Amino acid sequence: GARSMGLGKAYVGLANEPFGMFSNPAGLKDIKTWQAATMQTSLMGGESNYLAFTTVKPYEWGNLGFGYVNNTIGGIPITSTVNGRPSQTSTMNYSDSVYALSYSNYFDRLFTDTIKNLGIGANLKYFNKTIATREGSAAGYSIDLGLQYQPETIPWLNLGLATQNLVGSGLIWGTGTQELLPMVMKLGGTVQILGDNAIKAAVQSLLLSTEYETRPNQANYPGQIQLGLEWKPYSIVAIRSGID
Repeated sequence: GARSMGLGKAYVGLANEPFGMFSNPAGLKDIKTWQAATMQTSLMGGESNYLAFTTVKPYEWGNLGFGYVNNTIGGIPITSTVNGRPSQTSTMNYSDSVYALSYSNYFDRLFTDTIKNLGIGANLKYFNKTIATREGSAAGYSIDLGLQYQPETIPWLNLGLATQNLVGSGLIWGTGTQELLPMVMKLGGTVQILGDNAIKAAVQSLLLSTEYETRPNQANYPGQIQLGLEWKPYSIVAIRSGID
C-alpha cells in the first residue's frame, strides 16, 4: 500500500490497516470497523499495470481479511532470428496474481490469562502466474505467520516479527517444474515520538519505523534495513519519507 511504500517498507511493527496484511497479518488485530482499500497504477511508461485491493472486517472471534494483488504486462515482444538478425514475430502477455485470506487476533483473547498486548496473525496465499501459454502458467500456495507486541509499560513502542512463505507448495508450472518461494523473515519496530501514547504528548503525530529483512534459505541474499518516518501535522495530512 501507499503508506508502506512511503515508509520505505519498514512496516512490520505497524501494519495496522488493510494493506498491512502483506507485511504482517498480526497488525490487522487493531482494526475496529469494516475497512477496505484499493490502489492502481501504471509503471514502465504504462506497459505494466498494477492493481491491489484489500478488505478487513472485525468479528467477535477475530479479524478476517481478504487481499488481491495483480501485475499485468502486455505486448511483450517475441523475437526470432531472420537472415541472421533478430526480428519481432509476435507479442505475449504476462500476469502475476496473489490472493490472500488473513486472520488476526490478540493472543489473550484466544487463550485467557496469557500475554497481554500480543497480536498474532496468519495469511493463506494463493499464487497464479501466466505467460502466454498453458505451459507458461504456474500456481501454488504458501502460509505467512506474524506477531506484534506492545509492552504494557512502554506504550510508545510496537514490535513486529513476520515470516512470509513459511510453508507451502511453491509454484508448480505447466511443465511440471517446481519453483520454490523464498522464505522472508522481517523483524522491526515502531516508535511513536509525538501524538497519543507517544514519548511526548502532542496534537501532531510523528513516528519512526525500522525493519530488518532477511531470507534464511538464500545464502547469497544480503540482509536489508528499511527506515521510515511519518509526520502528521493534521489528522488528514501525512508526510512520509523512507529508505529501502
